[in-house]
Amino acid sequence: MIPRRERFPDLRVAFLESGSGWAPYWLDRMDEHCEVQGDKLPALKQKPSESFQRQCFVAMDPDDHVAASTLRGLGDACVVWSSDYPHPDAPFPGAVRESLATLAGLPEESIRKVMGGDARRLSGLEAR
Repeated sequence: MIPRRERFPDLRVAFLESGSGWAPYWLDRMDEHCEVQGDKLPALKQKPSESFQRQCFVAMDPDDHVAASTLRGLGDACVVWSSDYPHPDAPFPGAVRESLATLAGLPEESIRKVMGGDARRLSGLEAR
């Protein structure tokens, strides 16, 4: 039987409305379980974190103050920006400004990916 991720290599999964801080811990924990208890699991060709980075995305909201830490833990290829509009606690107007402040200090290329590039990859709108 072919594992699902190999049957659907173009499948994209987005985790929205839950912040980004959970992802690095959760993926690290899954990698550890695979390493320690791998003999009890189906054969995997990649660590869970590698599969996640290839096919999954997590959203950061403007007030997601751990987003910079998430990017340091996951890399910049799987974090997408969300304005959180029209929720009543969304900083509108000002969502972009607050998000850029949250990401201050990260490399400019990483900020570009989060603020648009990763969303293009998620939705299949990458420049060809």
